[in-house]
Amino acid sequence: MNYLLKRLDNILDLVIIISSILLVIIISIQILRVITPSMDLLFLRIQYWICFLFMVDFLYRLYRSSNRKHYLIHNWLFFIISIPFAIIARKINLDINPLTDFLLKIIPLVRGAYGLIIVINWITQNKISNFMISYLLILAAMIWFSALIFYYFESKVNPEVSDFDKAFWWSLLCATTDDSDITPLTDIGKLLSVFLNMTGMMIFPIFTVYFSNKLQHNVQLSNKTSRT
Repeated sequence: MNYLLKRLDNILDLVIIISSILLVIIISIQILRVITPSMDLLFLRIQYWICFLFMVDFLYRLYRSSNRKHYLIHNWLFFIISIPFAIIARKINLDINPLTDFLLKIIPLVRGAYGLIIVINWITQNKISNFMISYLLILAAMIWFSALIFYYFESKVNPEVSDFDKAFWWSLLCATTDDSDITPLTDIGKLLSVFLNMTGMMIFPIFTVYFSNKLQHNVQLSNKTSRT
């Protein structure tokens, strides 16, 4: 029985990983490409089923949890952001502006990014390496999503953001060097700039500490080996 549950967990993890990657691709295409209304509707339907899988995953893990109250208290937000708000808004014919529609579409991206972290458990069982890979994945996702949002808002008003490559380069520089040659013009762009700068300053010192400890450990190991 435990073996079957373990297999089911692995299958569900794989489904969530594939769904998360597909969700990122779909929303990226919606932002970066001009698509027809029929294609947009198809993407919304796919997003609906992906969100449905996310909610099933949440309920399954809640059911399997040894302390359901504790699990619910600490993970309820993941269920909320799995709800396909953009599809619901269209179904009930809610009159929303393009900005709100865009924001509703990207909410599940947060849940998708969380799903991608499951990959880490497949890559390594070492807690320290697991921790570092988690941070790298979070940083990469943050840079990519920030570039998408920045491009969506800035490309319409900022002549310096003529294509997505420039938006991605801006996001990368803001997260890693605290500066960029592109000046945001919109409020969203300015907020993203502050967010990327602050997050980059918090994450990169962790990498420095990790590699310093790794180097120190290797030196100590080498010294012990040479003595023996």
